[in-house]
Amino acid sequence: MKRRIELTIEKMVSKGEALARHEGKVVFVPEAIPGERLLVELTEEKGDFNRAKIVEILEPSPQRITPKCPFYGRCGGCDFQFIDNTSQVAYKEMMVRENLERIGKIDLSQIEFLGSVVKDEWGYRNRVRFHTQGNKVGFLERQSNTLVTIDYCPVLCDQLNLYLKEKRGELLKQRIGSVNALAGESEVTFTRRPVALTVNDKTLYCDAKAFFQSNHYILPELVTYVKETVRGERILDLYSGVGTFAAFLEGEGRQVIAVERDRRCLELAKRNLKETQFVPIPLEMWVKREALPQVDTIIVDPPREGLDREVLNILTILGAERIIYVSCDSVTLSRDLRLFATKGYQATSIKMFDMYPQTSHTESVALLKLI
Repeated sequence: MKRRIELTIEKMVSKGEALARHEGKVVFVPEAIPGERLLVELTEEKGDFNRAKIVEILEPSPQRITPKCPFYGRCGGCDFQFIDNTSQVAYKEMMVRENLERIGKIDLSQIEFLGSVVKDEWGYRNRVRFHTQGNKVGFLERQSNTLVTIDYCPVLCDQLNLYLKEKRGELLKQRIGSVNALAGESEVTFTRRPVALTVNDKTLYCDAKAFFQSNHYILPELVTYVKETVRGERILDLYSGVGTFAAFLEGEGRQVIAVERDRRCLELAKRNLKETQFVPIPLEMWVKREALPQVDTIIVDPPREGLDREVLNILTILGAERIIYVSCDSVTLSRDLRLFATKGYQATSIKMFDMYPQTSHTESVALLKLI
């Protein structure tokens, strides 16, 4: 039998784990809340930290609630449903602050925190990956390839939920183990067939294979904030995807350059955009072939792993007055902000968008200014 100990949780850390200490050693515990006293069982013992799972909650937090979804704990899709939504947002803000300070070495007193934009915490997802196995449809367990059969997911929009029950046969026809789905205004696509999506006053086209933000409630707020934060007439949109930001920036006397290497994203972007210049190769290849562009604002929305060091160095020599960094991972954001600071760009504000309610993830937008 594995060793059991009593702990009091100190704080939340990245990936939604909680941290406690026992006999001078850090212990990470999932699904725990700061202030709770727990009986836990050690599941992993390392030289400098341990991991544990909850056996019994001896003193629960008042923020603890019963998860709404009956599949919570088996399905790997959500990891924060045991906390009320207001507290979820507060803890995510705390995690971002800690990463900025610990990893980014940033003086938090020098950054303006603009809070989080919060919308409905249920029924928000219009993009998802379904999993199938035989005649079963659902999602995978956390860190496992085991399928959990699910007939309703409370974070999915109504259109996508139909495919877990009434229309599940259409997923089974796909004959592959996982099926990407994107819900548009009037239909759902599983392929490269594009669907129309309305964001504020724009109609954008995307398909199930290209990237598109998954929260249809928050996305309009995000693009509005980015548009309001842009300054100048020459804009560089890096990792521009299907043109989600550029669609709200082009025209009105602005010159927008969209850099995107993915061919399918570019095809869709050309349908979505009318006055944007496209660069269909990586930034580092482009600047070797062309003269460095003169830009006023740079927008970067990189994948979870953040910016490549060479790309970051190039961005700092373009001379833009400001950089708007959109991030889905505050760990890599903090790392990159630390590097930007060595090149003369200081983060002046952070605004968060609760893009993924019921999970420990959040979207952050950092504004950097050349000093």
